[in-house]
Amino acid sequence: MSLLLALLVVAAGEPSSWEASDARAAALLQKMRPEEKYMLMQGIGWERHWLVAPALKKWYYVGNTAPIPRLAIPGLKMQDSAGGFRTTWNELVGT
Repeated sequence: MSLLLALLVVAAGEPSSWEASDARAAALLQKMRPEEKYMLMQGIGWERHWLVAPALKKWYYVGNTAPIPRLAIPGLKMQDSAGGFRTTWNELVGT
């Protein structure tokens, strides 16, 4: 157990202070292009039609974002629901 914990600490590195994290985020934002910032805010996986509410495409989560490989930012898959994981498709019920 202690070996596993040691490996996790080494892999994750030491936690940063809020100030250091804010500085890293500000520096990263300075490197981002406007379209990359927009991609993170807009997300992916939604079908948009004129004058109709957006619909989530199958197998996407509520908060998917595209990766930005140029800056080593991974794509994220986030889910949102007050009662836990939202089962949008029958295949996910019970998982």
